[in-house]
Amino acid sequence: MPAAQQFADAYKDASSAFVPAEQAELTGLVNDTRAMFGAIQSYAARPKPWFLAPQRQKAAYQTLQDTAAQAKTQAATLGRLAQAALGASDLKSVQAAIVHATAIKKQMTALYASASAAAAVK
Repeated sequence: MPAAQQFADAYKDASSAFVPAEQAELTGLVNDTRAMFGAIQSYAARPKPWFLAPQRQKAAYQTLQDTAAQAKTQAATLGRLAQAALGASDLKSVQAAIVHATAIKKQMTALYASASAAAAVK
């Protein structure tokens, strides 16, 4: 049993050395995702089309509003995730947060593409 305990202790010491690097990676993911969120919010801030505007403009505006609402939910989830992971001291929880943040970034990328396309409608 002492060898197993020594291994466990060595693993814990080694893994804790990687936590700051993983947290830095998470911070990069969070910053990239928040930048996309900001762009989506910016697109959604455009004025509502006039009531006689073409249907495509009204549909694009609604798409922007829906996309912004979804992005806001994702951004809130990301914020809670990042806050917990950046305060964590164990490698596994930070790595799990990176996996989750990567999935959120992928979703935000799709939302950004949708918002960008809707914003281009004239």
